Amino acid sequence: MMAILQQSEFQKKSVLEGYRCKQTGLWRISLKAKVENKNTDTLLIDRPNPKDAIGHVFELPSIEKTVLYYHAAAGFPVKETWIKAIIAGNYARWPALSIKAVNKHYHGSNERQSKMMSL
Repeated sequence: MMAILQQSEFQKKSVLEGYRCKQTGLWRISLKAKVENKNTDTLLIDRPNPKDAIGHVFELPSIEKTVLYYHAAAGFPVKETWIKAIIAGNYARWPALSIKAVNKHYHGSNERQSKMMSL
């Protein structure tokens, strides 16, 4: 299904406006029309440190979902290559990721391999 929008359906006004804080390098977004105090009248858009963000898989419902999430986060490597990288210690800081978990919960994808072979 495709949606076709007329030009009149678009708003030319920004949905969200802000500025980059010179001290932190992060974005600040105004919470009020008139900013009197940047600490109380703006919101600092923050993100977790990427080294810490990978460890936030504790919210996933199962080890299988965690393994599939890690597979996507690693860039969808071929199973054999991924296992070699795990053995080499490249994923040592990724909680709950082990060769045993990969072998049990990740079965690979023949679809990707067959597409590559047909090229």
